[in-house]
Amino acid sequence: MSALVEKDHTLAARVDTADDTYRTALQRRIDTKTEQRSADLDDDGILTRAHALGAVAWSDWYAGFVALLLHALLLVVDAMPVLAKLMSGSTTYDRLLTGRFETGRRLHSEDLQIQHACAAMEHEVQRHRINQEATDRMNRLAHHYRLEQAERAGRFRAELDARAARILRGDSR
Repeated sequence: MSALVEKDHTLAARVDTADDTYRTALQRRIDTKTEQRSADLDDDGILTRAHALGAVAWSDWYAGFVALLLHALLLVVDAMPVLAKLMSGSTTYDRLLTGRFETGRRLHSEDLQIQHACAAMEHEVQRHRINQEATDRMNRLAHHYRLEQAERAGRFRAELDARAARILRGDSR
């Protein structure tokens, strides 16, 4: 058993040594490749070239004027479609688009008017229903009141008839 433990310690030490060696070699290889890639990159990028061209162009007034004129020409050429559209006036497409916009706006306005009219009618229907329910309730209460009056009048009439009958019979009570 101790031989196995000793062999395990030996193998672990070898793995650690190999790992340290490999890690160091790998780091050296990465550093070498990074330096090589850095050396391969072109330091003359497009921005560096543009700044250098600007410095050369503005070193002389004539070269600066030509550069400015070239920029203005490129700006005008770039803006040409917009300028052409502005100078041409309205086209059939523009008129159709304007007509469609106006039609959409008018339809929206009419839709709002219809919604307002429907809401007003709905309000009127609710008011009529509430008035009708109030009238029905008042009629029921009036009918109930008349029934109670008729019952009281009937009881009063029965009591009067009973008293009259007693008086006629000669009962006094």
